[in-house]
Amino acid sequence: MNISKTALIIVLLYVIIGFPVNAHSEFYKYVNKEGKISFVDDVGKIPLEYRDQLTVYKEKYDHLSKGERKELLQKENYEDSLKTDVIIKGNNVLIPVKLGYKDNEIEVMLVLDTGASIITLHQDIAKQLEIRDTQKAIARVVGGKEIKFNMAKLNYIKVGPFEKEDVLVGIIEHQGPSVTHKGLLGMNFLQHFEYIIDFDKQVVRWKPKDGFYIPLIKRIP
Repeated sequence: MNISKTALIIVLLYVIIGFPVNAHSEFYKYVNKEGKISFVDDVGKIPLEYRDQLTVYKEKYDHLSKGERKELLQKENYEDSLKTDVIIKGNNVLIPVKLGYKDNEIEVMLVLDTGASIITLHQDIAKQLEIRDTQKAIARVVGGKEIKFNMAKLNYIKVGPFEKEDVLVGIIEHQGPSVTHKGLLGMNFLQHFEYIIDFDKQVVRWKPKDGFYIPLIKRIP
């Protein structure tokens, strides 16, 4: 039996209309034995022992009042602001850092290094920032070897939710094979904060000190 093109188009339209594109428009709520409330977008993600008490919502926060919903969203946004995605290569944790000098701002990847006393930048980054006001210095590294480098002061650096102004940095000429990072994030920044490195999820989780909330950008003197 032949099916006309018109009939075929009607059948296809029926199929498209009959099956919604978004099959996960509903959320399911359940409470475990410890009293923890969880939301999932698939019934299959709910343990069998809790499926008899699940509640269905069109949206994740339908069960909350307007004020509660706003408060929860603010809390989630705040918690997200305390996480910074990093790249972990071997023992190196590469973290994105914004550097500001006069009218210039660039973002680079630095190695998080608690063994470095100050932030260290490669010479090519200093050129990009157009840093000209420098002072010569000498540092002694492991093994007693002395290296010469330049020092400068940035207007600011930003890492995660934090900004620190008037930051001293060392500028060195990188030697050896090409690398993905552009220097070291040292202790003259890191000493001001508490943090945990989550190696599995490749994020740095910043910890508020003394129980106080941290603004999305907190300036450190």
